[in-house]
Order: sequence, then C-alpha cells, then structure tokens
Amino acid sequence: MHEGQSGTVIRVLIADHIAHVVGHLDRLAEHADRVEVCGVARRPETIIAEVAFRHPDVLFIGEGFGDIDLPKLVTQVAEMSPRTRIVAARAIEDDSPNGSPLPGQVTWIDPLATTETLLETITQAASREAAPPASSALKAVPLLDDPTAGGAILEVRPRRPRRPSRTRGDLFLVFSGKGGVGKSLIATNLAVALAMDTGSKVALVDLDLQFGDVGVLLHVENHLTSIDDLSQQGEQVEADFLDEVMATGPEGVRLLLAPSSPEFADLVTTGNLRSIFRELGKAYDYIVVDAAAHLEERTLEAIELADQIILVASFNVTAVKNTKVTLRLFEAMGVDREKMVVLLNQTRPKVGFAAEEVERILGSRVLAQFPYEPKIDESIDSGHPMILSDPKAEINKHFHALVDYLISSGEAEAAPDEQVKSRGRGNRRRFSLGRK
Repeated sequence: MHEGQSGTVIRVLIADHIAHVVGHLDRLAEHADRVEVCGVARRPETIIAEVAFRHPDVLFIGEGFGDIDLPKLVTQVAEMSPRTRIVAARAIEDDSPNGSPLPGQVTWIDPLATTETLLETITQAASREAAPPASSALKAVPLLDDPTAGGAILEVRPRRPRRPSRTRGDLFLVFSGKGGVGKSLIATNLAVALAMDTGSKVALVDLDLQFGDVGVLLHVENHLTSIDDLSQQGEQVEADFLDEVMATGPEGVRLLLAPSSPEFADLVTTGNLRSIFRELGKAYDYIVVDAAAHLEERTLEAIELADQIILVASFNVTAVKNTKVTLRLFEAMGVDREKMVVLLNQTRPKVGFAAEEVERILGSRVLAQFPYEPKIDESIDSGHPMILSDPKAEINKHFHALVDYLISSGEAEAAPDEQVKSRGRGNRRRFSLGRK
C-alpha cells in the first residue's frame, strides 16, 4: 500500500479475462483514492510473473479464470510476494471451497457483489495478516533464464521502449473504446497523409476483423483477398505472399483488408498476426492499424507492438468515459503513458463542455481537436479520403500536423493543434524520414 492524496491506497493486480477486466476498472474508477489497479494478468500462466514484477497488495482473481491450482498458486504468491493477499470470486451456490486447505489464505467474494462490497473485501484482505503457506514442498516458479529451474519458465516482460533508431517500421495504432467516433476515418486519412507528406512506404491494417470499413473508405472493397487468406501460413507468413494479398489504395498506401465476412475473423490467430506485423515492419516505414472498438487478444498483440497509440474520442459523455477506462486499463497492462495520445474528433463550436474539462476527467492531455467537417459524409460515400478530396479543408491541416507530430524525432515537437496555429505564419515544419 502507498499513500495517496486521501490516505492509504491499495494496489490491486487483476487476473481475469480481458472483457471482465474492463468492467472491474469501470467499477473501481470512482474510487481511485482507495484502490489503484497496478496491473493485469490476462492469462492464468502469467499470474505469478505479474505478482513477482508488481508486488501488489491484493491479487483479485475473477470467476472461472482458467484452470488454476489455487493451493499451489497461494504458495507461489506467498514466496514471490509475501505481502500480497488473494481475493477470488466464486458463485454463492458453488460450495467447492468448503473443506479446502485455504482457510485464512483466500478471501472469497460473490462475483455479483456490489462495488462497495468489493471495496470492503479488498480493504479487509489487504489488512489481513499473512497465513502460513499450504505446503513448503512447492518451490517458487522460476523467472527469466534460470538454468537450474525445471519446467516452464515464465518471463517478466519489461515495457517496450521506443526505438532510438528506426530499423523497423513504426506502428501507429488507432483505437477507441466506443464505436461511431470516426476512428476508421482517422486511421485511413492518417495513412494517406503519411504517404503524401513523407514519401515513405505506408501500410494500413484493418484489424476490425468482423466489420472492418477500410476497404469501403478507400474504395477498394472489391479486392478479392484479405487478412484471413494469410491464416493458412500460421506463424511463418511469407513476404511475397503477404504482398500478393494486400490491396493498393490512394498515394500508394498498401492495405491489408479485414475478412469479407465476420465468420472468417477467427481464422486469424494471435501468432499469425504477430508474424504479419513482423513482415510488415521489414518492408514498410509506417504501419497504421485500425483496431476494433473492443478488446481481445489480437488487439492486445497490436497494442503491445505499437510505437504510438491514438485514442479517438468525441465530446460525448460515454465516449469520454470509455476513453478514461481505456487509459486506466492500458496503464494497468504496463503500456507507457507517453505512448498514448488522446484525439477529440468532430468537435463543434457549441459543445456541452470544453476540452479542458475533458482533460480534467481523463487526467490526460488532449493532443488535438479535429473540427467538424460538413463534407465528411460525401467523402465517405465516394470512397475518397478527405485528405485528397478537399485538400484545403480545415480538418486536413490537422492530419498534416498529426503526421509531423508522429514522425518527429525531436523531443520538443509541438502538438498538432499548436502546429496548425503556426501554419499561417509559415513556420510549419515538414519531415521526410526514409527508412534506415
């Protein structure tokens, strides 16, 4: 536990399915003065590594989270992080803990308990004295490269630093926790602007695998191949075949389209996607990823690989709320705050609250505000990106400024809105970075 502005704050590590984690964060968001989610274990086999890395006050395990040997886990947690207490969710009618060797070592809670009950349970668990381990025969799970260890070795991954020099293409992920805020429009126009402004090789990946719109937005919806055609190659995707599958969009942007029908989405595995990104990184200067508006393992893979994450929101209470939850979740997963930027899209002169209020709610700076553009529907219907169909439109100044921000190697690079203001004074910089 550590001292917050309102007293002692309990650090909690959540081990649960990613969809449930979002709900937990949402429930706890209003109580940051009491509880801080310090990390997330989204697979059972990573729990011990996360405990050893973060040393939380409380480990919260969701109901039905994998096939966990709880007595063994209790012993491993006690050896890795003696101060950590365990709270586990189970249904009321489930009487399986009766007679288990875990009295005093695990605090049980009904998964349907109220937020206040959850907070009280976490608080009581954090203050509880440590119980003796269930067995002294079990040894701690080895970390990193321990040559004396037997069995599987769990690796504690450090947060991925930004590369000091570009030896692979930079990956920009565009994400929103809420649909309908213009995420795909931002991603497609950003990819085209990158190609226009830098003369570099740009790839755009539609990772909304069930209902992706990139093909329609860039008028290549009749292209016959898509990302699911690469699934047959598993984790060893060939560069030549990848090139054959991709379509060509405006300004030479190469497009890896979403499957033609939702049922093909599951053909793309996490390992398959990792191989695709590896090959794209070798061949392209910049990779823009249009992610789905929900979190699942393949999206998390792209988040882990991203050099910059652009969170798109709007002046809408639910959009801002979902962006706040997303920021908290990504931070709990170990994503550097510096890698995440917030962009407000389709702002209008008269809105319910100012950008400064959004920043206060999010606890994060809003990088840019993209103005409302009356011609945007015409651009979407025609399949011609706004950056090309009306080059003088006000919104396009913001796309060019966003490109400058993303590709700048200087630490003092101005935010896009500040660059737009300097445009009329002739001070706007243009970068053209080739591959190294």
